[in-house]
Amino acid sequence: IPLIAQAQVSRQWPGTLQVAVIPRTPVAVVPANSSLYLLDNLGTPYIAVPAAPAGLVTLRLATPGPADSATLAGLAVVQALPAELIPLLATVSARSAYDISLELLDGRTVQWGGVADSLRKGQILPAVLAQPGTSFDISDPALVTVR
Repeated sequence: IPLIAQAQVSRQWPGTLQVAVIPRTPVAVVPANSSLYLLDNLGTPYIAVPAAPAGLVTLRLATPGPADSATLAGLAVVQALPAELIPLLATVSARSAYDISLELLDGRTVQWGGVADSLRKGQILPAVLAQPGTSFDISDPALVTVR
């Protein structure tokens, strides 16, 4: 059942069966095979949806799945983003685990790089986006480039 992350069944004598169900929680949306799929925190695309639900980031990946390093890196970046920036995002693209970028709805782009220092990158990103420019490179948070 795609919406279920885990299920545990136990029995109690003489005739009780107890089922504990943990549903999957979507953390992003991923386009694949001409559809949009909800993606859970483990990187599993689990159910097709007609449109991206509000509040979920669209994550662009070549081969989405829990064994794909780009998928796991993209999810780590999505989870490191400050909540106030989520509504500004068009997409997060993870071409590899070391080549992640953000596209904002207003056309600006952010080169994130890899997942190293993601917490710090998430902390500085609001201040960086307050600067004039259209292209921001925070792949090294100690040496930010704005163009």
